[in-house]
Amino acid sequence: MEYRLYKRRWIGLIALVMLNLAAAMNWLWFSPIANSTVAQWNLSYDNVNWLANSVNLIYLPISLAVPISVEHFGLQPTCAFGAFMTLASAWVRYAAAKGSHNATTTFAVFMVSSVLNGIGQPIFQVLAPKYSERWFDLRERTTATMLIAVSNPIGAALAQLIAPAVGSNDILVLAIITSVLTVPAAFCVLERPPTPPTFAASTETPSMFETLRDVLFPGKGRPGKFVMTRRQRWDFVILTIAFGNLVGAFTAMSVLLNQFMVPYGYSADTAGFVGAAFLLSGIVAACVTAPIYDRYLTHHLAMSAKFFVSALGIVYITLIWGIKANDLAGIYTQFVLIGICSFILLPVALELGCEVSRNAETSSAIFWCSANLMSVIYILVEGALRAPADADPPFNMHRSIIFQSIIVLILCVIIFGLEGRQARREMDTEKAAEAGRDSRLGDQPQPIRGEVGESSVHGLALTEVDSRKHLTAMEGSMEDYAEAPPTRSRSGSREQFPV
Repeated sequence: MEYRLYKRRWIGLIALVMLNLAAAMNWLWFSPIANSTVAQWNLSYDNVNWLANSVNLIYLPISLAVPISVEHFGLQPTCAFGAFMTLASAWVRYAAAKGSHNATTTFAVFMVSSVLNGIGQPIFQVLAPKYSERWFDLRERTTATMLIAVSNPIGAALAQLIAPAVGSNDILVLAIITSVLTVPAAFCVLERPPTPPTFAASTETPSMFETLRDVLFPGKGRPGKFVMTRRQRWDFVILTIAFGNLVGAFTAMSVLLNQFMVPYGYSADTAGFVGAAFLLSGIVAACVTAPIYDRYLTHHLAMSAKFFVSALGIVYITLIWGIKANDLAGIYTQFVLIGICSFILLPVALELGCEVSRNAETSSAIFWCSANLMSVIYILVEGALRAPADADPPFNMHRSIIFQSIIVLILCVIIFGLEGRQARREMDTEKAAEAGRDSRLGDQPQPIRGEVGESSVHGLALTEVDSRKHLTAMEGSMEDYAEAPPTRSRSGSREQFPV
């Protein structure tokens, strides 16, 4: 079978990035303007916090429903539904802000808006690995997953910048931005390409229930279906635990960063700058490293996960003594290192989940469900561990830092139980190599239309088998020559992919 790439894949990727940006901005819009929100609508700080926490809670069941929706309705209708929910969320929030309601009614309508956003947001995050698998080849899959995954924290960062600038009165700005991002993107995420880019994209994945049954009840899979080995089941459990706890710790640190630093004499603005460095350093690191993984470290995802989780454990432990007065440079260094390691791990973990489960949307759904559940738990536990008013300094979060540092240190031990065999990639490489052999004629394989500056998919596959197999594959009888159509060399092809 011949595998192809299409330029239109980038349109869908940009659309998913835009949808993630819109969902994240609606999620955290009130957090950086909590004081003015409380004063404007006579709400409590707990009310404001629950406008964000409610999204995390709604996320839990919706994330598990996304694979079911994709199975029954398809990827494109599911994305369009999520876009509509996000758009409705923004305009319902605007209606609540402009209406003449009492505090209880305003808060209730704001909560409806958050629930709508909680329905849309998980769709775009969960579908990132599935879209990458359907539309991108082995050299681009990790990069595509990374771009979609990091767009959510970029949206959160934009909310931190834009909301204070326009104030709580001008929620119309949020509604307009949401409309600009969601309306054109709603129907740009296409279902699947006419010709798949890899073998994995051409095969039917098991349902979410089949995958869960395979993980929870070994040996109960249907005959003829892919069945996870014991090693793959343990790997999936390890990845789920690690992903959930690391994202939970990262989210709690992002939300509570102001409360970590202010007791030691730092201003809220300084804490905001540290948070910006925290996010931006990670985003830059992910953008730089994802193409390297696709091109050069393609078979070393598990080793990378062990290295960066261990590095995170070390940095988290140093935070126990690192957050103190008059040491801003040290705090910047620690948080930048945490951001870099965390964002590099994000696409690596999502891709490893696809590799061991062979089910991109289900593994992503379980990972993100675990992450949001742990985020709520971490925020509540660390808030409860806050020191009292008579502590030194008052209301410090030292015990909270110890709590999350110990958890991450435990993960450093657990992660070394990961084997992380990339079975999906191995099968894709093997099938692409077979396709290259089947399409050859004599010494020269059949051409594949390629994009400027890119090698063909088959050419990539053939570089991953040794030269002896390659030479053997080029041998053919005269009868094969007579039956095959005229061909020319594909090596170094620089023609255009079909649109």
